[in-house]
Amino acid sequence: MPRRIILISYLALQLDSAAAESTGWNCDKPKNNRLWSCVAPTTQNGAVAAPKAKTDDSIEKILSDTLTNPKPLPKPAPQLKPKKALTVAPTTVPAPVVTESIPAPTETKDNTGEEAKQKTATEAAAQTCLEQSPDNPELCNPPTETEAKTEGMAEDQSKTIAAEEDNGFQLFAPAFDPRQEQIFRRLQTRLKADPWAACSTNFKSANPYDTLVTNPGLRDTAPMEVDSDYSEIFDKEITSFSGNVDINRADQNMLADKANYNTLSGTMDAQGNVYYREDDMSMFSDSTLLNLSTDEAHLREALFISPKSAVRGSAKVVYQENKSFSHYKDATYTSCPPGNQDWVVHAERFKMNKATGKAAAKNAWLEFKSVPVLYTPFISFPLDKRRMTGFLPPRISPFGRNGLDMNLPFYWNIAPNYDALIKPRYLARRGFMLGADLRYMNQISNNELNFDILTSDAKRNNQTRYQASFKNQTLLSPHMNTNIDLNYVSDKKYISELGNALSFTNIRHVRSVADLNYNREGVNFLTRVDNYQTIDESIPANLKPYRKLPQVTLNLNHSFENMPLDVGLDNEFIVFQHNTNVDGQRLMIKPWISSSFKNESGFITPRASLLHTSYFLNSKNDDPSSNISRNLPIFSLDTGLFAEGNLDLFGTSLTHTLEPRLFYLYIPKSNQNNQPISTPRLMTPISTACLERIVLVAWIGYK
Repeated sequence: MPRRIILISYLALQLDSAAAESTGWNCDKPKNNRLWSCVAPTTQNGAVAAPKAKTDDSIEKILSDTLTNPKPLPKPAPQLKPKKALTVAPTTVPAPVVTESIPAPTETKDNTGEEAKQKTATEAAAQTCLEQSPDNPELCNPPTETEAKTEGMAEDQSKTIAAEEDNGFQLFAPAFDPRQEQIFRRLQTRLKADPWAACSTNFKSANPYDTLVTNPGLRDTAPMEVDSDYSEIFDKEITSFSGNVDINRADQNMLADKANYNTLSGTMDAQGNVYYREDDMSMFSDSTLLNLSTDEAHLREALFISPKSAVRGSAKVVYQENKSFSHYKDATYTSCPPGNQDWVVHAERFKMNKATGKAAAKNAWLEFKSVPVLYTPFISFPLDKRRMTGFLPPRISPFGRNGLDMNLPFYWNIAPNYDALIKPRYLARRGFMLGADLRYMNQISNNELNFDILTSDAKRNNQTRYQASFKNQTLLSPHMNTNIDLNYVSDKKYISELGNALSFTNIRHVRSVADLNYNREGVNFLTRVDNYQTIDESIPANLKPYRKLPQVTLNLNHSFENMPLDVGLDNEFIVFQHNTNVDGQRLMIKPWISSSFKNESGFITPRASLLHTSYFLNSKNDDPSSNISRNLPIFSLDTGLFAEGNLDLFGTSLTHTLEPRLFYLYIPKSNQNNQPISTPRLMTPISTACLERIVLVAWIGYK
């Protein structure tokens, strides 16, 4: 059809032109105009000459000459049957390819004067160039339109490359750029609680999301609320929202520039700056496709925060199959809070299962301070505090006292109530070492067994060296419990030579203790067995500590309701044993009475007691046993004041508290030279005649 129109137009133009020329008309067609301008010739008397009639032969000749020219006219396309015109929505149709650029019919201003000035300036510049370079006239030709566009694109590209060179290529670039870190902070503010709050205060604090109670079934019955600037409905199936789109349903919230909701499939397609949040996930992406009925989601160029696991990261594509399971492509994640990228893990594939608390990564590498330090083709790890079997991070010390020291622990989650940690260890200068930590617990007790053994020490004449420990805590009744802590090493050099970096190499004694404790109001009973294994060779035999086999303590106290008076009786009996020194038994009895007076401004607490001590000694040199006794009255007075006031410092309201305290203790002087047995801790300080102490405490805090 276009070819036919061009053919007819061409014939009409040829006919008009031929007719004008045959009648002697003065016709001219301007360059930028489609209309011909013709002026008729005049006769001598000034009348306009009438056009001459053209014969049929001349018309046929013009048609024949026109149609026999094959160059400008292609063959006409076959004629199509007419069809009924249909009204359809406007679509973008590519423009037909033509040999000549035809300007669009737009209204333009007359720039003839400006074009003439520009042409004159160009010709003057060309003439100057020819005078300066007569041997290279081709350099003085003005560039064509295509050359000018090419030069402009090259200039823009060079500017872009220069800008990139100015920024510089960072070999150890951070995993998240400043814009992503800003988005992470926005995602963090959209959460119900800060998952990294425990990291900034106390590392033992619990994650607030550990106690978060969710209701997964609430989404099935909760209505969906959408707020936007504009909305449209198509065929009662698709609803389109645009402008500040805010979608809410149960625990789900989504913000986007625009979104489309399909009522038949239940899918929400959001585009542009999409923020999505639910109870245990917060995400940002360029586009999000969410199935509200199955919780399936597809996100591109996404940033995410998993608050329950306290991890955050980014991914090219995120596939969420349901509320618990999701996997990521080209993922980067870290457990550091926003603004901190000390360690980051990159993975080609990454998946998380919040139901099982497990995660896995494929082709992953670890970066510390933007420096790659470790690569693994596959790794699996827990997302929360739930245990899982697998290897733990290795510990490698290449320059220790034992040469290369490698430890690769393996954790075995045997059952919910018992597990094991296998610790193979290689020491280049000593040999292969094996250790294990076994834990078992039931309803009333916790048990832990640890041991390490080196069967053949190359630096100790192939000597077998080992250490073992056993710990037990048992609750026999609401008021009675037992505690056991037994430790033993094969030789005195074991800890200093084979202890790891976390061992205390300056330990002088290895202590083992077991006790039975009974507590209730007014009564405290303790039975303890205490033993020390001295591993410091510089300690002589007579200075080694005594063994207590056993130590029995009974403390009784009572408070009167109608008067500020407390009474009590402290009792202790110990059997001391020693390899070289005098051993024996000691009995200590101390009744006491105390009264306390306290109000808002201060307190005063007087206390009086009588200490009786009896020793029953056994001589090592066949000397008769000797009994030693003494009685000492003890008096103490504890007083203190409370002063509090408000203080305004630099516009900040403060509370200033002053608490002076005076403690006075009186014990009569007593000769203790005939008491050979001493312990690290006594019931009262009996070696001091009197003690006066003043304590001044000042506390300032924000109100």
